[in-house]
Amino acid sequence: MSWQRLAEEAPDIAELARSEFARAGMALIGTLRRDGSPRISCVYPCLFDDALLLGMMWNSRKAIDLLRDPRLVLHNAISSNRGDEVEVVLRGTAIEVQDGETRSAYLAAVPEWSDRRFHLFAMKLAAAAVVRYEAGEQYVKVWPRGVEFRRRY
Repeated sequence: MSWQRLAEEAPDIAELARSEFARAGMALIGTLRRDGSPRISCVYPCLFDDALLLGMMWNSRKAIDLLRDPRLVLHNAISSNRGDEVEVVLRGTAIEVQDGETRSAYLAAVPEWSDRRFHLFAMKLAAAAVVRYEAGEQYVKVWPRGVEFRRRY
């Protein structure tokens, strides 16, 4: 599923993800190492109208992980344990982008990468979730299943 579909079917989640990624300027990406164990790294998510793009240093471990096994999870950066920050979790697969037009659009948004080789991936979304804490309750909304619930914590 595309970013466009998330924006159409769950615009609140898409807008929250967009704003959280812009606020922090980075996100945490979870990939799978060759032995199947998880790897957590930082990445700069770049949102276009119909795509969520992830640029990575050439031959970085996370890029090599994705070339071997494209499954990933993307999580916004949380910087406190107060419970007043929203969590955005996106799950899906990475598709390497070779298209020159898309790569040029990425470089226009991230000009500091224009003088280096890099991997560029588009994220194909499988699921998205928002977790928020308020008034002693945890609020969770999951897409595409349309599940929403609250529970005391």
